[in-house]
Amino acid sequence: MIAEIFLIVLAIAVMILFMPVAIGVGIKILAPEWYLANRRNIILTLGVIIAVLLIGILVIFFGMAI
Repeated sequence: MIAEIFLIVLAIAVMILFMPVAIGVGIKILAPEWYLANRRNIILTLGVIIAVLLIGILVIFFGMAI
């Protein structure tokens, strides 16, 4: 039981940590000049995206638990 919960939490953490890295690298490869000009906005946007994803995952996870 504890091992399954640990694996679920680990999978969620890995997904949340690596998603903005993948998005940032993709943007940097596709549009480097735009990326450099708007770096602060991109970082803030990725932070909002991560927060929304985390909230969504928690709602689904705890909704299924109830």
